Amino acid sequence: MHAFAGLLAFNEYGSWPAVKALAWVCGGIISCLIVASRKHYTVDVVVAWYTVPLVFYTLHRRWTTRRPMSELLGAL
Repeated sequence: MHAFAGLLAFNEYGSWPAVKALAWVCGGIISCLIVASRKHYTVDVVVAWYTVPLVFYTLHRRWTTRRPMSELLGAL
């Protein structure tokens, strides 16, 4: 999960498209190697592949968007 979160951060803030593509390939290889080494079940890796981006982009949007305080107080 940590490697995948780092991959997403590099994908979001990195500037070299070729290195981004290579990082995604390495992420896929790392996932296969984790399952092959029997460190995690396959379902753990599959669940990580869809929950880590969900949490990453939710937190990224939540922490980087500046909202006026009146909008926050209006929701209460």
